Amino acid sequence: MPVNEWWLNDPAEIFWVETTNRTDIGIDLWAPKLDGSGREHAAYSLTFHVRPGDVIFHYDTNAGQIAWWSRASGHAFTEERIWGSHGEVARKAGIQPFKRPCWRVLLEGPFPVSPVLTLEEIRRSEPLVRSALEQTRVRVSGSIYPPFALSDKRPIRATQFYLTKMPRTLAEAFPALADALSESRIEALLADNHALALGQAYVPANEQRSVTEPEPFTVDPALMERSQRSHAHTQNALASYVTSQGWIARSPSSNEPLYDIAWMADDILFVAEVKSLSDENEERQLRYGLGQVLRYADLLRGSIPVHPVLSIERAPRDLTWSELCERLGVTLCWPSTFGRLKRP
Repeated sequence: MPVNEWWLNDPAEIFWVETTNRTDIGIDLWAPKLDGSGREHAAYSLTFHVRPGDVIFHYDTNAGQIAWWSRASGHAFTEERIWGSHGEVARKAGIQPFKRPCWRVLLEGPFPVSPVLTLEEIRRSEPLVRSALEQTRVRVSGSIYPPFALSDKRPIRATQFYLTKMPRTLAEAFPALADALSESRIEALLADNHALALGQAYVPANEQRSVTEPEPFTVDPALMERSQRSHAHTQNALASYVTSQGWIARSPSSNEPLYDIAWMADDILFVAEVKSLSDENEERQLRYGLGQVLRYADLLRGSIPVHPVLSIERAPRDLTWSELCERLGVTLCWPSTFGRLKRP
């Protein structure tokens, strides 16, 4: 049965809930394309419908709480993984895990939910939960894929679906989720006074992060690992240079675009996107990075000038990229040319 995409025409409906017992919360979302019977099931196929920038709350079934939230950093892609259903029916039938095509979405984060939203708090708020879900059902035809199961015989509990949709009215019922709620109001929150309230203290990128899942993958894990580590190394090098100049490197806060680094210098806001490069992906990475940083600069533009920076791990083979960036008012740089980062 096709997924009922009731949220598509509402830019405020960007919230999801991952219900899981994973210990690596916030790395990614992943679920099989088909269930144990070989059919599509919304419990898993909703993963395909997550969009870049969407917010995912992580409900930890072991702890019975939502302590973290993340942002989707891209669209879902396909790779093969070993998966087996955790459900009672599958266990009784003796169905063993096996390799199958899965959907995967990479995440940015995780960011803390403070205070932690516990199952006890959710249960105390059951009237609010019921009201919020009913408000959504009134305006939506078909299933809304709610994250909590309601019953007149049992206390409210998390659904058994892996991924569910959190209606905005439901997220607003819990003050602990306020930081994540601001994600859908980026433009309104980024008006002025960037010098006084820009991002958060710089969070160093993890240069040791690796991909541990077994092959084969549609996206080669060795290339993904290199990309992640090269990106992290270049980003941290840029942050070190910024600091060496007496500027303060900042990472995005929860209500800002997903830039890699920003800083203030001479009353100008610099916003940087970092890209790793290989001979095979150089053109694509530069196109992608240029579009990203121009968009971030536009979103951050207010009462002070904003200057976009595209930082890459090495010099591009195609030197016309430097000319293009110069015409567009973007500083293109790599570690040996960070000295270009000055007042434009």
